[in-house]
Amino acid sequence: MFEFYAMDVGSIATVRLRRTSGETWRSAIIRIQKIDTEEPSVTFECSPPSVLAGGETEDVFFCIRAVSETNEIPSEDKPVVQANCSCFREFTILEDRVLICTSDGCFATSSDGENGWSDLPEVSRLLGVGTDARFYAKTSANDTIVSDDAGINWATSQQNVAIEKPVMQYVPDVHNPVTTPLDQHILRHGDVEWGITSGGVLFNRDGTWSMHAVWACACDGACGLKCNQPSPNLL
Repeated sequence: MFEFYAMDVGSIATVRLRRTSGETWRSAIIRIQKIDTEEPSVTFECSPPSVLAGGETEDVFFCIRAVSETNEIPSEDKPVVQANCSCFREFTILEDRVLICTSDGCFATSSDGENGWSDLPEVSRLLGVGTDARFYAKTSANDTIVSDDAGINWATSQQNVAIEKPVMQYVPDVHNPVTTPLDQHILRHGDVEWGITSGGVLFNRDGTWSMHAVWACACDGACGLKCNQPSPNLL
């Protein structure tokens, strides 16, 4: 098990570890302690590295919060919340950021593929770029919000603006799994391509597609997927 110490940058949903070439270490569990808060340390469980088509092992580990860290016992003050089993995937690239929304949450990462994912608690649906060149989204209360900095900061929209460039809409087809994204499910930023499949979010920086995040969900049956991971839905 590895232990990491970090400054408080908000809630950490997932962790992505990368080995340098030639290293052979593995990690099944990691623990993160925020050194500038009194919050307890958080444990993450890591998946084994993927085996590439040529038989080589990928030097990347994806880690999610352990089930014991995410499953709370209901009480009178914290009633059970029913999961949202609707199925949608919304996908876009804004400047140097990739934004994803699903029924289980919205997330963002940098478009170079090097960083992990952060959650977007203000957002429940992505709309697209309006005729005023600003980016629009919806909150869980169905209010329209707008961002001028690629989805970092949001404000309530005070006017009704038509969406000129809507975000990509995608519905996973679990009966037709593909290992690389179809052309209509690919977006490009600079030298990096991003795509989505029924398996997750992939990126291509050097001619090879690599999985960057896999889908999970809060309840069985969403999008036809068998759910075996806790929310949030991106690793």
